This record gives sequence, structure tokens and C-alpha cells, in this order.
Amino acid sequence: NAGEKKTGFYDVEDGIVQFTTTLPYGVLRGAILAHVGSLKAEMIKVITFWNARPANSENVQRKIEHILVCGSGALDQSFSAELMSDITVPHALANPWINISPRWEHVSEQDVSQEAMEYISAIGLVLPRSLRHYV
Repeated sequence: NAGEKKTGFYDVEDGIVQFTTTLPYGVLRGAILAHVGSLKAEMIKVITFWNARPANSENVQRKIEHILVCGSGALDQSFSAELMSDITVPHALANPWINISPRWEHVSEQDVSQEAMEYISAIGLVLPRSLRHYV
């Protein structure tokens, strides 16, 4: 979640946040690419940490399967491209309308507004847990 003043990384398993870290690097206009290297390094640390966890009692080792890029900085294609370069985990731009509108499949990436991306966390918090569309 790339915000104006801070960026958060969240690991979610079975619909529940299991781990989070927030960095004081935001994506204010003009400074979007200034901290992208630090953000990418932190993301790699989070992925490495999460994927190195020991298997659980069912002997299942779970790894990060997908990354959603969201927040006000996510709509900046150069920021997103640089942040996700060298990351082997599949990723996509989060779509805040996918679980809101019954016609979500008709919402294009161009229709995702800056304001909606700023409130994507709040939008997600009010959704029923039974919904499982993520991008």
C-alpha cells in the first residue's frame, strides 16, 4: 500500500493479515522514485522472511503466491514497474471496485481513480469475508 507519506507491506493468509510492516517512505509527487530501491529491498526481505517460515502442523509450507500493488502511488506506472522489477512473485494492480460493483469486470484500469486507491484499505475492511475476488 504505497501512500503519500508511508508505504505498508501486508502478508495475508486465509483472508487475515498475519504480518505487516510500514516504512516512512511515501510516494509524494516528484519523489516517487527516490525511495523505490529501499521499498523494493524491504519487500524482498518480507517475501524472504515469509517464504522461509517452517511448515505448519499439517506439514504445509505456504509461500507468497500473489502481490497486489495499491495505494496512491500504485497508479504511477513507472513507480510500479520499478518496484516490481526483479520480483518473481506474480503481481497486479489492485482494483478497489472488484467487490463493490456487480459489474466489476467492466471497470478498467483507467477507471480506477487516485482517490479510490487512497482509500483501498478502508474499502477492503468493510467487505464481507465471504468475497474472494482480489484484483
